Amino acid sequence: MSSPTLSVRPILAEERARFDETLERQHWLGGGLVGEVMRYVAEEDGEWCALLGFGSAALCVRSREELLAWSDAQRYRRLRYITNNQRFCVLDEHRRKNLASEVLSLTLKRLSKDFEARWRHPVVMVETFTDPSRHLGTCYKASNFTEGGTTS
Repeated sequence: MSSPTLSVRPILAEERARFDETLERQHWLGGGLVGEVMRYVAEEDGEWCALLGFGSAALCVRSREELLAWSDAQRYRRLRYITNNQRFCVLDEHRRKNLASEVLSLTLKRLSKDFEARWRHPVVMVETFTDPSRHLGTCYKASNFTEGGTTS
């Protein structure tokens, strides 16, 4: 038996309704993405197995500001190069060990190029927020994210 083939790609325009409906149904926050958005689908052997949504970073997050130590002027100039992983949803019927970190890794490898093609600028940093009462953030730790602190 061969191992499954996993790939990640931006969704096609005609897949937008399916993406939004699936995210609305399976992600606890629903489907709302904001700002400069990129929507991705991960496929395993041609079947959708995970959805990811990236969008503009929040204007000001205390823990990020403390980590980066940017002045207001620097933040104004540089914030567009940060994107926020606003949604990450492994679809219920496809959950398996390590899938989330594999999908995240494949997505991060292509993210900056995709942002440049769509929004005319690269991404140099990805941030995300997890609710510790719901998730441990294991896939982010496995993908070498740095814990920046907590938000209120």
